[in-house]
Amino acid sequence: MTLENFCRGIGLEKAAFEELKKISITEEEYSLYKKLYFEDREKFFSVLEGKENFRLLFLYCYCRLAAEDFEKYVEKNIPEQVYWDTFSDISIWCMNCFNQFGEYGLQEYRWLYRHIDLTLFRLGRLQFEKAESPKAIERENIKKGDRVINIHIPQGEKLSFEASKKSLKWAFEVFGKDVPYLCCSWLLCPDLKNVLDENSNILKFQSLFSIVETNYESREGEKRIFGNIKDNTCEYPENTSLQRNAKSYLLSGGRFGDSLGIIKKDLF
Repeated sequence: MTLENFCRGIGLEKAAFEELKKISITEEEYSLYKKLYFEDREKFFSVLEGKENFRLLFLYCYCRLAAEDFEKYVEKNIPEQVYWDTFSDISIWCMNCFNQFGEYGLQEYRWLYRHIDLTLFRLGRLQFEKAESPKAIERENIKKGDRVINIHIPQGEKLSFEASKKSLKWAFEVFGKDVPYLCCSWLLCPDLKNVLDENSNILKFQSLFSIVETNYESREGEKRIFGNIKDNTCEYPENTSLQRNAKSYLLSGGRFGDSLGIIKKDLF
């Protein structure tokens, strides 16, 4: 698959593709980066990080690698739509990079290797990653290193309850129902019930999980709700009802954290 066809297929911003076409890199250089990617991942990161236009260079390399992955999808009989849906994440993170730094490229390159390595797939609304549990979860009889499926929630669409359940059922067909399905996200934080309507999609989504623990050191929820993190809570905007409610909750001493949850399989 050509780079142009890939970028068109994932919906990459046209201006971003124009920047990619300007990048000065030989096939020999790309082959070296590709070799490093597969043989010494940390060195791959450090070498590219040392380049002046490293974000754009990461975008270029990841798009090339992802385009080459198409044949692997075909060999494994993975539906083509899953391929496009999975790698559309590159387009999402490219726009996030532009919004944050004013340049097209990738800042979350330490996240996107999962897609390239074919350990993460988007099945409908949700993403599912084949992984090992980083810790023991005694109450769920999960040992450190046990095989698990990590659930991720890509941005860009409403978190429809029905769409989420449909994704989970699809994942059960692909990965099986015996393996634990885990999700760590600010969207699972129980404190959100204090700022959301009881019929909200987020709270309905939470109902699919048993919450194991919540890390209140994380401020990802604030970043997602307000766009960035401020030391002075009074400076947060109040442009939406969620922002107004969340700001009021924080000012009253409340907190939002990242919660680890495990899917309640008896609901399916």
